[in-house]
Amino acid sequence: MSRSSRLGILCLVCAGMLLVAWQRLQLSYDLGAFLPPPATPAQEVLSSRLGQGPGAQLIFVRLNNSNVAAAADTAGRLRQVAGVARVLPEPQAAGLSDMPAALWQHRAVLQEWPADRQAWRDILLNRLDDLALADDNSSLAMLTADPALFALNALAAFSAGVSQPRFDQGDVQYLIVQSAVPAYDVAGQARVLSALRAMLPAAPAAELFGNPVYAVDLQRMVRTEATLFSLLASILLAALMVFRYRSAYVVISVALPLAAGAVCGLLALTLLFDEVHGITLAFGFTLLGVAIDYPLHLFTHAAYRRVRLAVWPTLRLGVFSTLLAYGAFILSGTSGLRQLGVFGVFGITAAALSSAWLAPAAAAPAAHRTAPAEPPALRYLPALVLAAVSTLVLLNLQARHLLFNDNLASLTPVPAAVLAADADIRRHLGVTDIRYLLAVRSGNLEQTLQATEQTSAHLQELAAAGALDSFQAVTQILPSLARQQQRRARLQAQLQLPGGQNPFEQALAESDFVAGAFAPFREYWRQAGSAAPLTLEALNSSPPLAAAAGNLLYRDSRGWVSLIYLRNLHAVEQVRSTLHNTPKVQWIDLKSTAEAQVSAYREQLLQVLLLALAAIALLLVLAVKLRRQLWVLGTVAAAVAAAAAVIAAWQGGLSLFDLVALTLVAGLGLDYALFYSRPDGGPDTHDRQATTAAVSMCAISSLLVFGVLSLSSIPVLSGIGSTVSTGVLAAYLLARFSRQQKTGR
Repeated sequence: MSRSSRLGILCLVCAGMLLVAWQRLQLSYDLGAFLPPPATPAQEVLSSRLGQGPGAQLIFVRLNNSNVAAAADTAGRLRQVAGVARVLPEPQAAGLSDMPAALWQHRAVLQEWPADRQAWRDILLNRLDDLALADDNSSLAMLTADPALFALNALAAFSAGVSQPRFDQGDVQYLIVQSAVPAYDVAGQARVLSALRAMLPAAPAAELFGNPVYAVDLQRMVRTEATLFSLLASILLAALMVFRYRSAYVVISVALPLAAGAVCGLLALTLLFDEVHGITLAFGFTLLGVAIDYPLHLFTHAAYRRVRLAVWPTLRLGVFSTLLAYGAFILSGTSGLRQLGVFGVFGITAAALSSAWLAPAAAAPAAHRTAPAEPPALRYLPALVLAAVSTLVLLNLQARHLLFNDNLASLTPVPAAVLAADADIRRHLGVTDIRYLLAVRSGNLEQTLQATEQTSAHLQELAAAGALDSFQAVTQILPSLARQQQRRARLQAQLQLPGGQNPFEQALAESDFVAGAFAPFREYWRQAGSAAPLTLEALNSSPPLAAAAGNLLYRDSRGWVSLIYLRNLHAVEQVRSTLHNTPKVQWIDLKSTAEAQVSAYREQLLQVLLLALAAIALLLVLAVKLRRQLWVLGTVAAAVAAAAAVIAAWQGGLSLFDLVALTLVAGLGLDYALFYSRPDGGPDTHDRQATTAAVSMCAISSLLVFGVLSLSSIPVLSGIGSTVSTGVLAAYLLARFSRQQKTGR
C-alpha cells in the first residue's frame, strides 16, 4: 500500500473516532475526582460534604471607596438577583415576607415553649420595643403572630456562621450574599455570580470572594488551561518536527499517530465514563510527549535501511513497559486517575500501532560481529553516584518529615494573596472557619434526629460554660417527631388553662399591650396543637431550607447522617472528652481526617506503583540479558531517585500526583536506556548516530510538552509537569553519557 493511501486511511479512521467521541463528550471540572477515596466513616463524611459546609454558599462583596448608604442601596439591588437567598446586613425590620413558609407554619414546635409568666413578660417587653420600630405591615404581622419569635430565632440559627458582623470598615463596606444554589452546582453558581457582577461596579471598586467564586474561577481556569496547553504543546512539537526533518511526509507521519492516540484515548473515555474531567484532557494530551517516541524512533532509523527492522523489538519493549506504567493509574482508586490510565493505555496502543503501520518497510540488517564487551565499572558509576546522593537527600527529608506532603490545601489553585484576603474578610465579618464537627449516625431518620437533639443538649451546656461559641444542627429547624409531640402537648396544656392561670394571658394583662394585640398568635395557638408535624419533605419545599438541611442531613448506604458544625471552640479537649461516650456520635477533625486520608491513600498508591515497576522489571528480565538488565534498571532507578529528591526538596515534599509523575519518569527513562543499550545494530556508526538522534528528539519533545505543563497555575498539572521534566532530563543524561561505547566489529 502506498504512503498516501496509508495516510488517507488513518486520517479517515481518526476523523470517524473523533466524530463519535465529540458527540458523546461531557466535560467535568470537579477536582474532587482526583481526591483519594474514603476508607473510614470520618473520611466518608469529609468526602461527601467537602465544600458543602455552612459557609460554602457565601459570597463576600468588598466595596471599596463606599459608604453605608451606598452599600445599603447595593444590597437592595443584589436581593433582586435570581438565586440569591439572603444579603447581609439585612434591614433592621424583618417581615413576614422574609420568612420561609415551612418554618412559619410550624413555628410552635421549633423551640421550647415559654414555661411561666416571667418568661412571657420578658418576651412581650422586647416586642414592645420592636413594634415601635416596625414600619411596615409585614413586620407588624410577623410580630403579632409570633411574639416569641420562634421562626425568626430558628432562622437565625442558620446564619451560616456569621456572628457579630462588622460590615462598616470606614471607606470599605462589606456585604455577605448567601446563594440559594447548592454548592456542588458550579454552573448554577456561575449564573448567580454573573448576575451579581452585572449589578456591581467593576473591580477594584467591587471585589468578590468566597467558595462559589473560587469554584467558578477554577472551572474556567481548568477549561482554559486544558485548551491552551494542549494547543501550545501541539504547536511546539509540530515546529520541532518541521525544524528537524524538513519533510512534509515525515511531519505528517509523526503527527498522525499522535492524533490517533489522542482520539482513541478520548473515545475510550467517552465510552467508559459518563463525564470526562478537564484535567484528564490537559494531562492526557501530554501523551504526545510519550507517544511521539514511537514514530521518532522509526522514522529516524528509517534513514539507515540496515537497522530499521532492528528498532521494532526494542520499541515494542518500551511500549509494553509504558502500558504497565499507565495501567497502574487504572488501579489507583480515584476517578480522575482512572481516566488518565484509560486515556494513556488506549492512546499509547493506538499511537504505537499507527506508527508501525505508517513506517515504510525495511530490509533486514546485515550480519555483523558483536563488539567486545568493555569493563562495566565506569558505565555503572554515574548512576550509582546519582542514586546514592539522591537516596541520602530523600532519607534526610524523611527524617525531617518533609519527604511527603499530605496537605490537600497545597493543591488549591487559588492564589495565596486571594486566600489571605479571604481569611482577613472572614475575620472582619466574624464568619467561622469550620474545622471540627460531629457526625450522628443511625438507621432511620427519627433516631438520628433524636440523637442529634441529645448531643445538642450537651453542646448547649458546653457553650454556656464557654467551651465553644455556638453550634449548628439540623434539629434547630427540624426537631424530631417525639420532640415536636412533647412541645405540642405543652402548648396544648397551657391553652387549656383558665385565662387567669395562662402564663401568656397573665403577662399580656400586665403589659402595655391592648387585649387584642396578639389575636393572630392566639388563633395560631389554638390550631397548632392539632396541626400536622413538620417533616423533611416540608423543608425541602423551600429552596433555602432545603439547601440548609441538605448540608446537615443526608442519607448514605448505611443510614442517616446528621452533621453538627461547631463554631469557635475555645476548649477542644473539653468538648471532645464530654462527647466521647455519647452514643451514635463521631468526632471529626476535618484537617486531621484529610491528612490521614491522603497519607493512607499515598501508601495504597505507592503499593500500586511499585507493583507496576516490579512488572516492568520482570518484563526486562524476560526480554534482555542480565548485564543489560542491571544497567537499564540502575539508570532508571537513579533518574527516578534524582527527580524525587529534587522535587521533594523544592516543594517541601512529594504529593500524590508527584508519585504518579515518577511512574511516567520510569517509563520514559526505560525507553532511553533500552535504546542506548540496544545491541541489535552492532557497532555501526550510522546506527549509533540514529539512536542518539532519535533518543535526543524524544527527550526534547518530552521536555517541551511537560515543560509547558509545569507552567500551569493548577498545582496538579504543574506538579506533574515539573516532576516529569526533571526526571526526563536526568534519565536522558544518564542514559547517554553512562552507556558503554561500542568499538570495532
